[in-house]
Formats: sequence, C-alpha cells, structure tokens
Amino acid sequence: MRPRRLAALLALVIVLAWAPTPAGAHQPDPDATTTVVEPVPGEGIIPQPGSGAEPQDAGDRGGTLQVVVLVAIVAGLGGLAALAVRDARRSRASRSRG
Repeated sequence: MRPRRLAALLALVIVLAWAPTPAGAHQPDPDATTTVVEPVPGEGIIPQPGSGAEPQDAGDRGGTLQVVVLVAIVAGLGGLAALAVRDARRSRASRSRG
C-alpha cells in the first residue's frame, strides 16, 4: 500500500474514533447504581475474568480510544519494519551493482 493511502486510512480511523457521538446516544440511567465488586476475603484482590463492566465511554478500559491506540502502535511498528526492509533491500541492490 502506498504511504499516502496508508496515512489517509490512518487519519480516517483516528477521525472516526474521535467523532462525537450523536445526542442521546449515551445517556446513563439516572436510577442505575454502580456496584463495586469487593474481593472476597481469602480469595485475593484480583477480580475474576469477565467480572468487570462493559466500557461505556470511548476512554474507558477496553473502549474505542484504546483500540485506536493499539491500531496506531501496530501500524507504526509495521511501517517502521517495512521501511527497514525496503532500505536493506536497496542497500543490498546498490552494493551488488557497484
């Protein structure tokens, strides 16, 4: 994929992730209460998998922004690896010619 297309795709993903949600899309229930899971004595302080709450906001643990950061990190590392491979191939090609 060409670098400009890749940059445009990454910019699109970032813009869509930070786009404001429609009015009324996330309105917490005023009657709802948040339950805090206290550790059972003798079982440790680490909660069991799946015992937490679903992300309600993009910035919550496991929310959209965390996914975007992960994609950006993976894309950045992939881009760096691609540039390093390309540079190594060009270097080998120029050494074999001259």
